[in-house]
Amino acid sequence: MVHETPSTAVVDGDAGLGLVAGPYAMRLAIEKAKNVGTGWVAVKNSNHYGIAGYHAMMALEADCIGISMTNASPLVAPTYSKERLLGTNPIAVAVPAGDEPPFVADMATTTAANGKLEILQRKNESAPLGWLQDKEGQPTQAAQGIVEGGALLPLGGDREHGSHKGFILGSIVDILSAVLSGANYGPWVPPFVSFLDPDPNPVGEGIGHFFGALRIDAFRPASEFKTPHGHMD
Repeated sequence: MVHETPSTAVVDGDAGLGLVAGPYAMRLAIEKAKNVGTGWVAVKNSNHYGIAGYHAMMALEADCIGISMTNASPLVAPTYSKERLLGTNPIAVAVPAGDEPPFVADMATTTAANGKLEILQRKNESAPLGWLQDKEGQPTQAAQGIVEGGALLPLGGDREHGSHKGFILGSIVDILSAVLSGANYGPWVPPFVSFLDPDPNPVGEGIGHFFGALRIDAFRPASEFKTPHGHMD
């Protein structure tokens, strides 16, 4: 089911694979951008959608700037908090270029993505300081700390290094991906990990994503944008 306007849409993922709902929604955003200059699509009732950057990069061939984000398992504690509230909530942006490779940013809004922590857990290795905290809210390097009630930390690690900014970025992703679409947000997001149980009283439907496409020639000729004048010695 799709509820849409010329430039926006909400897609119901039908509790299916995010790897199916995500590309569908991104293609829809690109088509809307082709027609009216910009396209924005939110998705609810979905699941893990894979690599954020993959979806953003779909816009490159259409000479569009692509944007992709999703919420995720509640594994992240806000600054000064013990409670897990947000996911790693990645943001990806892809920008086409001329003779050079495209600009592609794909980042979690935490100090480190959960996948990197899982690798350390499998290797029985310690995590760097600033990645996570224990269940009492204290910094820890024990990679298993998150399984034992701890939490990942927002980008920055602690208040002195700007973790409040990482918390804000993760919150923005949650709002656009889930509050806007009608998906679950915050601690109600269905977990990917085996050590968390789904909340019995969800506030929305499934996991949420958000996609955007901006047609470059709605602003200036794409050839000029992709090959700007000037050079660096």
